[in-house]
Amino acid sequence: MKLLSPLALAAACFVAGCNASPDTNTHDHWNARGVGPSFTRAVLGFDADRDGSYIDYQYRNKKSIYLTMKRHLLNQNPENPFQAEDEAFYAPRPVHSILPRPWEYINFEGVAMGGIIAASGGAFFPLPVDSVIGTLSEGGGDEFGQGIRDTFMSERATASASYLHEAIGMQVTAAPLD
Repeated sequence: MKLLSPLALAAACFVAGCNASPDTNTHDHWNARGVGPSFTRAVLGFDADRDGSYIDYQYRNKKSIYLTMKRHLLNQNPENPFQAEDEAFYAPRPVHSILPRPWEYINFEGVAMGGIIAASGGAFFPLPVDSVIGTLSEGGGDEFGQGIRDTFMSERATASASYLHEAIGMQVTAAPLD
């Protein structure tokens, strides 16, 4: 008798959760398949139907943050016709990898997370949550590895590779490693 009530409740939940239709909508909150997409929409602001791949979504967010910082801190606006044109603003998305441009992978979000970790009593460790999620998403691991391979295995890899020179836009002219 004590076991009948929990079994009846479990059976009612099981029957209510059954969905025989194979083409269920992931936006249906009465469906177990809707938990993951609903969670990512609520926590990350990412909707796969609307935003495409997560790597592209997080890159657009980073680009928006860079634009805001340029406008407010440096008084530069690449969309202003009266200022010098910024070719990098309209460039296609680079490979999603920590190398050769770690500042783009970590971004301001990673620095802010590092500050939060340091303020809570730990050491400063920049934690780029969006970039890590992008790396773990579909195709992210391949792009991450490609960026590292391109950094160390290509003809661009040099004995005196300077990330500072690349960051400020200078051409690196050193002999390739061979």
